[in-house]
Amino acid sequence: SAASDVYKRQSSSSSQSHSRSQSGYEHKVESGQTLSEIAKAYGVSMKKIVDANNLKGDVIRIGQVLFIPD
Repeated sequence: SAASDVYKRQSSSSSQSHSRSQSGYEHKVESGQTLSEIAKAYGVSMKKIVDANNLKGDVIRIGQVLFIPD
């Protein structure tokens, strides 16, 4: 599935020094969380999170690791 491809890409890029020019946080999605809640908690826009993680829309899954840009 596309979601597992996204997760694999993220986990491999975080374990090595990837040429990611921005700093930020990694957030593991927990049950009941929505993208808008996560964005609000980190003080960033949903669009920033969607763009940083190449998400298709705002659908996220429990256990998914999201990169949250500063």
